[in-house]
Amino acid sequence: MTDPVLVGVALDERDPAPVALGRELARLTTRHVALLHAYPHKPLTSRVPEYEQELQKHAQRGVEHVAVSLADSGLDVTVLTAARVSAARALQEAADQLDAVAIVVGSSRGGALGRVFAVNIGGRLLHGAPCPVAVTPAEAARTHGFGRIAVAFNGSPEAGEALQAGIALARAAGAKLTTLTVFEPVETAPAAIVPGWLVPQAYVDDLRRRAEETRRAALEQVPEDLLEDAELLEGDAALLLPDASAGFDLLLCGSRGYGPLRAVMLGSVSMKLASRAACPLLVTPRGHGRALAARTDAG
Repeated sequence: MTDPVLVGVALDERDPAPVALGRELARLTTRHVALLHAYPHKPLTSRVPEYEQELQKHAQRGVEHVAVSLADSGLDVTVLTAARVSAARALQEAADQLDAVAIVVGSSRGGALGRVFAVNIGGRLLHGAPCPVAVTPAEAARTHGFGRIAVAFNGSPEAGEALQAGIALARAAGAKLTTLTVFEPVETAPAAIVPGWLVPQAYVDDLRRRAEETRRAALEQVPEDLLEDAELLEGDAALLLPDASAGFDLLLCGSRGYGPLRAVMLGSVSMKLASRAACPLLVTPRGHGRALAARTDAG
């Protein structure tokens, strides 16, 4: 199988949410799902082949059990196992080999209730995956499909690609789309370096005007039949966007591309989103937003 939505399964209570999100993304794209569990591999155990074989058999049975939940989905499902020290590396390598549409993982233990917590596997994936990465909180297992999709839009090329992907997904899902643009005002209190100096109000007004132009640019790109809203939020983006995500079924944001594989490279806002979003978060690295949009249209 090639071009699947690749879902990392932990073989524990965290699996329903990423499997549900992977099913929905696959339904809207290539209709292929690959479930991968990376079981622990340690140099000492490799000296006992029987033990390694038992680990592999246990992993295989576990993934096949998870796959039962997709039996009536109408999707092509493949089960995979890998002996790796790092589950994140196993997912990255499989995504590269299979030309995955996206990687989907669940939140890690330790996050705020009902919120994404991507410090562990998800965090490492977000810094090194060769395709979009989705991280989903456990609560998302209760949702069915996408009714409301949001895209964080700051006018950058990466945000533009995330918006293309969001439009394609909304079209395929019959969902409504909202764009979220944040105006972060400059502190107008006296400057610490130059006592008594104030940021000119004209400068603040110009920043606000540019933010409004960015909001309008997003508004103009979304087809009228898909558009729900184009919001302009004011404040700290790293705080406002996670709070706003609670009202949506999926939030997309772009990221800088890095290296020959255009791996995800997060900025400070997208990293905080990955750890605080209240709905599934789909991060698209440069170049892959367009690819995801094309695969969605083809699906």
